[in-house]
Amino acid sequence: MRNRNQNLLRLFLWALALGWGAVLFVLSGQNGVQSGNLSRMFTQWLLRLFPSLPWSAARMEPVLRKIAHFGIFALEGCLLGTAMLCSLRSRSAAVLISASVCAAVAGLNEFHQSFVAGRNAAFTDVLIDTGGAFTGILFALLMVCLVRRIASRRRAQRRNVII
Repeated sequence: MRNRNQNLLRLFLWALALGWGAVLFVLSGQNGVQSGNLSRMFTQWLLRLFPSLPWSAARMEPVLRKIAHFGIFALEGCLLGTAMLCSLRSRSAAVLISASVCAAVAGLNEFHQSFVAGRNAAFTDVLIDTGGAFTGILFALLMVCLVRRIASRRRAQRRNVII
């Protein structure tokens, strides 16, 4: 039963990572008008939510776009990192492969964007995306190690109680 649950968890984690990768592809395929509208909508929502912010929408929007780049790739790094860490025995291999894949996806994402009307590719966005992915992977590593440590302690406590 335990192996079956672990396999289902792995499958679920991979589905999440691949699904979010598909979302990234869709977002990079938005034309300039669609992407700009999404950014403006989010900026306006944020300004309504926090009316005392001292920035104008025009000043805030480019910053939010970079934060969004970082955040969506942090989530991809976390999801892919978790899936890798739960699938591979070697933590270092899982981290290295996750980081490599996320960096490649960041580059491919920008390359894809260069073919979309009203969009362009920016190397700085690749760096921001990769930094977000690395942050997500490190968060995944921390969480997986913490969960495994807690599970290990619980198993040890159960063994001590049985004896």
